[in-house]
Amino acid sequence: MKEKIKDFLKAHSDVAFVAVILLAVVLVFSLTGRGNGGNVIRANAPPPAGQQQAAAGQRAPQPLINGGLDVKEISPTDPVLSGRLYQTVTEVAPKGGWPGYLYCDTREEYDAALKRNVSATITWPLGGRYSRFQCSLEMPQPQDNLEKYGDTFVELFKDGSKVYERRITASSLVVSPAPVELDLAGAQSLTLRVSVQPRVKEYYFGSSKNWDVSWGRPFTFWLTGLEFVPAEGGSGGGGQQGK
Repeated sequence: MKEKIKDFLKAHSDVAFVAVILLAVVLVFSLTGRGNGGNVIRANAPPPAGQQQAAAGQRAPQPLINGGLDVKEISPTDPVLSGRLYQTVTEVAPKGGWPGYLYCDTREEYDAALKRNVSATITWPLGGRYSRFQCSLEMPQPQDNLEKYGDTFVELFKDGSKVYERRITASSLVVSPAPVELDLAGAQSLTLRVSVQPRVKEYYFGSSKNWDVSWGRPFTFWLTGLEFVPAEGGSGGGGQQGK
């Protein structure tokens, strides 16, 4: 019998070679399957759909920016933080052309200038999925002459109702962290509005009264440790995504 097998292998050496290769492949799959509990693990395989949904649910709500604001994350090790350490730092800074200056030679122009809405907003859609908002309001050292900045109002609105306000001026800068914590139970949206109060200079040209109305740029500020705490049974997360 052994002689017959040897004769067969000699006559069909190509078949024997293929059989050896197939046997090796079967052994490799068998061993890897045992090492992973009987399941073959593919490299870079995506996680199950349920895990993907859970991961997505941990993200904070995406902000919607309207107006001249640049919103971005600063690395906790950025030199601008001057050695201070934070888990998250969201910078809110002016961008583009804020109104600047208007010359008014009639009372109507002056009244219209004072009513002008000089503001920009950041809105986080909540959909009732969060129970609490928390952060600290801070600000970096101003980079320009303080006269170039306007009196800046930082306001928070929950579903359209004002729930927080802070005024930043050249004489009342934010010199220490100002904690902010809001109840968001059932809230559908949270809006942060940044606005600038106009400065007015009156003078006479002959017998006519005139006005110079000017708006400086808003101060840059930080929201440190920004977090949206998810409601019980809901999904949410900390941190603010930049633009």
